Amino acid sequence: GEKDPGVVAKLSGDWKQYFERQGLHTAFRMLIGLLTNHVPTQLSMADDSDPVSLVTVCHWIESTSDKLDNEISLKGIGLVAETLLDGLLEEDREIKDKIKTIRKKTRERKKEIAEERRSKVLVSMSAFGPIAGAVEGRAALPDTMEENSPNSNQADAN
Repeated sequence: GEKDPGVVAKLSGDWKQYFERQGLHTAFRMLIGLLTNHVPTQLSMADDSDPVSLVTVCHWIESTSDKLDNEISLKGIGLVAETLLDGLLEEDREIKDKIKTIRKKTRERKKEIAEERRSKVLVSMSAFGPIAGAVEGRAALPDTMEENSPNSNQADAN
C-alpha cells in the first residue's frame, strides 16, 4: 500500500539531517583505514547483533545513493560506503558471505520490483485482461529506507 506522506517526509528529513552531519565523509574514510588488512576490526565492524548494523546501513547508503529525492544530497558518501563494504570483503569468509547475501537480496528485490512494474504496464496495455507473462499482485517487502532510518525505533519493528 501507499506510505503515509507524513511518515515519508519525516524519514526523508531524518536521513537528510544524518547526511548533513559534519565529518561524516572523514569518519567513513577513517573506518576504511582502520579495517584495511585488519581482521579483528573487520569482524567488529561487521557485527550484526544490532538490528541496524554498520554493514546494513552502509549497504542501504550504497544501494540508494542514486535514488534519493532532491532534498537529500549524499555528497559522495554512497561511493565511500561501497568502498567500506568492499574493504570488508577482503579477509574474512563470514563477512564476505554477509555482504554478498545482503547485496544479493537487494538485487533480487530490485528484479522483483522491475517485474511488478512490467506486469502493471502489460496489464494496463491489455483491453482484454491479463497478458500471458504478466504477474499480478505480489506482496511488497518492507521499505528498506523506513526500516533503516537512523531515528527509527527498531524494537517496535520486531
